[in-house]
Amino acid sequence: MEPDGFLPEEVLTERREFILNSLNQLYSEADKFVIPPIPEKKPVKADDHHIEFPHHENKRLFRPPLQVQRNRHAYDKLFEAKEQGVNVKKIAVLGCGALSFERYLSLNLHRIGAEHVISIDICYEDAHHGVDSLKNYAESHKRLFGRIFAHPAIVEVWKGDIKEFHNCLNDVDVVICLEVIEHMPLEDADKVLFNILHNIKPKVAIISTPNHEYNQKFPGMDKKFRHDDHHFEFNTVEFTEWTERLRKGSGYSAEVDYVGYLENNESDSDGGFCPFELQVKYAAKYAKESGKDPVRGGATQFVVYKKVEAPTVDVVPHPRDSSSYSRIGCVLIPYGKSAVLRFAAQRSLCDYLEAGKHNEETLESLCDRTYYPVYLRKVIAAAEPKYQRLLREYEEEACINMSNGSHNYIAAMSKEVDGEAQWILHVPDTIPVKELCDYLRDVDY
Repeated sequence: MEPDGFLPEEVLTERREFILNSLNQLYSEADKFVIPPIPEKKPVKADDHHIEFPHHENKRLFRPPLQVQRNRHAYDKLFEAKEQGVNVKKIAVLGCGALSFERYLSLNLHRIGAEHVISIDICYEDAHHGVDSLKNYAESHKRLFGRIFAHPAIVEVWKGDIKEFHNCLNDVDVVICLEVIEHMPLEDADKVLFNILHNIKPKVAIISTPNHEYNQKFPGMDKKFRHDDHHFEFNTVEFTEWTERLRKGSGYSAEVDYVGYLENNESDSDGGFCPFELQVKYAAKYAKESGKDPVRGGATQFVVYKKVEAPTVDVVPHPRDSSSYSRIGCVLIPYGKSAVLRFAAQRSLCDYLEAGKHNEETLESLCDRTYYPVYLRKVIAAAEPKYQRLLREYEEEACINMSNGSHNYIAAMSKEVDGEAQWILHVPDTIPVKELCDYLRDVDY
């Protein structure tokens, strides 16, 4: 998207209004959520089931870490789908856990045109902590998000059983399910895949699971599965057979590939995906050196389903709305906020000054200069309703945008009032309002 300065004013105004309306709509949606206190995270014990097996995820073995490779590969498939003309506005993440993929995705949602993410997990506690973590992440990256002049996005988090359908999954374009199916009995994994292909019916579905064949390459691996809470792990043949079994008649194509290789620099330059011809080469090399069976594929195997035709078989669908679902919370990803906030702050202050409301304040002096102390919250209260929520959400940044930081014009400071910090604008009484407003409208922050 072009920078603000390269857009005609009428186009820029239209985009600002669009982003502002979208932000207000998403704020209204977020206000519907009443989130109870997040439970304290239980301390992790050394023998906890949910600890990753220490060898196969170790950063010294996988570069970058395997989870990063999985997230990036899933995103690459999303971007590839967009490039092929697939609309990816609504994404469902099944088995979201603590929202690690959503954090990774949040910086790139605008690149694929996604506006709505539905994240679902059966564990209420993990999902709660995920909401809290993603909110902190969004807060720490708010300036970066705000500079991206794109449609804002929202991540909506639910507790629910992903074997069952719920109305929140209506009109989903893409389903993501990473490292989830192995944590349930195989018959339940079948139900999850059935729910995806026959109930949710996305345009694209991306699923990953460990490759059991690769376990023998992990130093010190002496367990049947990588984690104690895995119910099964597919080898490459079993995984391919599983992906095909429920696919038949669904109208989807299926493509299997792999990520995660221990060989230093033996996969491609991204350190993730490895072409099939190189897989064969490494498998033969490993078998010769270790005396063990050849290892096919990488540590993680993916299947990407793509809708190519209408279903050719009739199936009995699951119930269309499961009572097991409950909404937990949501997180706003405020793309485009900075440009809109700058405009809203400048416009609101100019309206306030031009209406003469600053004259209601008592003149004060500082460093031989006299000024009107204008409380930011009074400016916000007098602003157009469409600007008020955004200005309240980002008071400090709004105040900076209303001030050029120079005592020659308008300065800003924070002051404690009745035990609460409030922002105050120092509006000089020696400069005509018209000159102040003309300057504000011309400032390029």
